[in-house]
Amino acid sequence: MELNKVKLSKKCRLMKVCGINIIGNPDTGEIIGLDYDGEKLLFELKKGLQLTTTHISDTQKKLLTALLNGGYIDGNEKTENRKQLNTAYLHVTSRCNLNCEGCYSYEQKRNEMIDLPILDIKNILDKLAAVNIKNLILSGGEPFLRDDITEILKYAKEELNIKSLYCITNGMFPAENYLNVSKYTDRIIFSLDGVDEESSTIRSGGVHKHVVDNIKILKSMKIMVALIFTLHSKNLKIYKQMGDFAKELGIPFNYSLLAVNRRHEHPSELRFTKNDYNYLHDIIKNESNPNIDDSSLKQGLCCKLSCGAGKTMLGIGSDGGVYPCHMFIYNDDFLIGSALNDDIHNILGSKVNKFSLLDVENIPFCEGCEVKYLCGSGCRYRSYMESEDLYGVDALCSSYKYHIEQTVKKLAGIHE
Repeated sequence: MELNKVKLSKKCRLMKVCGINIIGNPDTGEIIGLDYDGEKLLFELKKGLQLTTTHISDTQKKLLTALLNGGYIDGNEKTENRKQLNTAYLHVTSRCNLNCEGCYSYEQKRNEMIDLPILDIKNILDKLAAVNIKNLILSGGEPFLRDDITEILKYAKEELNIKSLYCITNGMFPAENYLNVSKYTDRIIFSLDGVDEESSTIRSGGVHKHVVDNIKILKSMKIMVALIFTLHSKNLKIYKQMGDFAKELGIPFNYSLLAVNRRHEHPSELRFTKNDYNYLHDIIKNESNPNIDDSSLKQGLCCKLSCGAGKTMLGIGSDGGVYPCHMFIYNDDFLIGSALNDDIHNILGSKVNKFSLLDVENIPFCEGCEVKYLCGSGCRYRSYMESEDLYGVDALCSSYKYHIEQTVKKLAGIHE
């Protein structure tokens, strides 16, 4: 039996990690480890040879089927999973009832800015639904300062059927406010940075107790809640205690890493130092799942060319301005469009989107790295904040490499 002439798609990436040959599809994120027979088949496919089922082994037939089904073959590519927008952060207000140091969405005139009318918010939600957004996170400022937050969430979930809908809050409202929206969200996410009042460096004045009390009330009513701990230089050493604290509450959690522009003196005391990054590396080295909310750590092994900013992820400010990710919000140098006036697909493909062509293959430091197609160059925001260079080195680069290599070895059954 003859097969059609088949050739590997140019989109595929070949890599050798820890001595294991791997082929990856960055469009879908899928990777396949190759044994000797697999390597031989790929050598043939790269040349685009005519194959017959009589001269390939049963193992090679299975691999060929997987390659065809996985979009690895020229003319049979799959793009639906990675090419479309996957995640968006929508900031429904810039107003906030707290003033936390190091807030990523801080805006100097935040409590003077007027919120967009709900019709504009619904217009933005319509546009996100039109591109089949998978994960939508409503944030701020503080979303619950909007009197119509329940209506917004209800519209997104019931009218637009957003698949995964989350809302981030500082937790400073009565539990009733959160109960009112709970049936329209997949999870309400609370922010903390300590295990008690004393360790809550950037959220003082009774915030910790209020948040924890709310969490306990909601959990007793079987409402889906979670915690985000913001890690910074002052609380890094109680990393483990924060995780244990969330486990005692019986709720899922992760850690967000504070990133502060080194040009700004304030809040310098929260910036990670070199020793802090070494400490983070030890955490990542010793934890199989460090729970750090970072594109190169939180996902399982997958093939990727970037962190996804400006491609599969967007951040939308409270004025409708669109940015490559939520961390770049309100930085005018990275404004790429308006969710009020522009089509989402046009925004992603805009010439002003500095991330549209930015990937691991044009970041000089990544050249020659064996894990670059499994890392995607780390966090470009952290690189920019630390060095003012989008193409610079992420301070956690060595941590990514170690984590990925150890994961590959574990999956391959390699024992050191």
